[in-house]
Amino acid sequence: MQKKLAKVESVFFGKEGHGILTLNINLDYGDGNQSFGGIALGGKGGIDYILSMLELFGVDTLNAMIGRSVYALFDKAGFNRTISGLEMPVFDGGKQFITKEWQAKRMCDSSQGGELITPRLPQLFYKEQYAEQG
Repeated sequence: MQKKLAKVESVFFGKEGHGILTLNINLDYGDGNQSFGGIALGGKGGIDYILSMLELFGVDTLNAMIGRSVYALFDKAGFNRTISGLEMPVFDGGKQFITKEWQAKRMCDSSQGGELITPRLPQLFYKEQYAEQG
C-alpha cells in the first residue's frame, strides 16, 4: 500500500448535490487536493463511520480535524487513484482506517441485523489536481 502525507484542509458533513448525507475530508498534499469519504451515510452505519473518523483523528468534533496531518493510503500507483484509507502519523498514534475493512465489518454486521452501507460513485467525490511534472 502506498501513502502520501497531507493536511486536512476542510471537512464537509451534510447533504451532497443529490441530497445524500455524506462526510468528506478534504486533503491538501501541497501539490494538489483530494477528498476522502463520499460514502452515503444513514442509520447506525453512518454514525459508526463518523465515530470512526473522530477516533482515528483523536478528536471530539469534525472541525478539530482541520489542520491535522494525515497519510492518504492508496492500493495502486498513478495520478487517477482513489484513497483507500487514512493513517495518522506515528507521532499522532499511527492508527489506520481502511474503507474496505470497515465496509466488510458493516456487511458482517448487516447479516446480524445491522445496516449495510454502500459507497457512492467515487468519481463524484475523489478528485486529484496534479500539475504535470516534466
